[in-house]
Order: sequence, then structure tokens, then C-alpha cells
Amino acid sequence: MYPRNLYCFSLFLRNCLIIHHLNNICICFLPVLYLPVSMAISDLRLILADDDEDDCLLFEEALADVELPVDLTILHDGKQLMQYLEKNYPRLPAAIFLDLNMPRKNGFECLMEIKQNPQLNKLMVIIFTTNYDREVVNQLYQNGAHYYIRKPAQFSGLRQVLRSTIDLLRNGSISQPTREEFVLTGEPRIN
Repeated sequence: MYPRNLYCFSLFLRNCLIIHHLNNICICFLPVLYLPVSMAISDLRLILADDDEDDCLLFEEALADVELPVDLTILHDGKQLMQYLEKNYPRLPAAIFLDLNMPRKNGFECLMEIKQNPQLNKLMVIIFTTNYDREVVNQLYQNGAHYYIRKPAQFSGLRQVLRSTIDLLRNGSISQPTREEFVLTGEPRIN
């Protein structure tokens, strides 16, 4: 027997709450919430599409240093990326880190194909490249890329920009930012 004013709550399964009060039992069915991939507590699924083996290795090491649960798939050209996305639909990654200069299909072509495909156009695409040209950056922004990261020269900068990007994903910041916030760096912002 429960004390008169004491309620006992217990969670039953994932979508049912049982409330015991005195001799009465009330069962409440709760709605099941499906969080966006970016907000899931489990591993965050990411793709790195980059043909440079050394850059892939550094990316992987920096991601390991961030110490957040991440499931990384590395693909080495644009054609391989597009085949992977087609094959794995609807189980898509939270984000794609996309190099621009790749063989068989470059990052520009991949971005356009992703953004024109109704099944893929909501994917977060983060340009991850060594070059920085203001006109190219503006074009990528207009074509729907979510962020632009110039590959940092220092490992600590890479680690910092990856942590910031993953924090954005985990916090649900999946819409395209303003143009002023489009370029991410491993350096602190100077206003």
C-alpha cells in the first residue's frame, strides 16, 4: 500500500507510463518521439569523401581525439560517395565532409547532385578542402552547402573545427547558417 499522497511512477517499455496511486493503476500511453539523426544519443554517422589518404588519416585521428561517439565512413571519390548514398538510402549520415578536388566526380558535382535529389537534399554537406577562393565559397553557399571548412594547417585547429562542427550537429543546427557564419575555422572568431 502506498502512502495517501505518494505517487509512484515507473516507466514501462518506451512509450507507456504506469502510475500507481493507492489501489488504482492508471496506464498512460506516451507518444514515441523520433529525434533527428543530429540529436540522437548514439553514434553520430558521418562520411568523409576525400581522395587524399594523409588527410583522411589526420581527419580520423582528430575525430578520435574529440572523444565523442562517431561512426565515420571514408570514401575516396565522388562516384563512390554517390553510390554509397544511393545504396544506403534511407539510412543516411548526419553529415558529409566533402572535398572539392576528387577523381571521377568532384565535390562540386556531388553537391549539385545531392541538392537536386529529393531523397538526399536535406543532407548536411560540409565542404572540407584546402583551397579558399571567395567566389568559390559564395557559389558553394548558393548551391546549398551548409558549411565550408578550409583544412587547418595545424592538427589542433582540425581537432577544434571538428569538435565545433559535431557540437553544431548534436545541438540540431542543421539548417544553412547566414553567409557570415558559413566558413568554419580552427581559429577563434575575431569580430
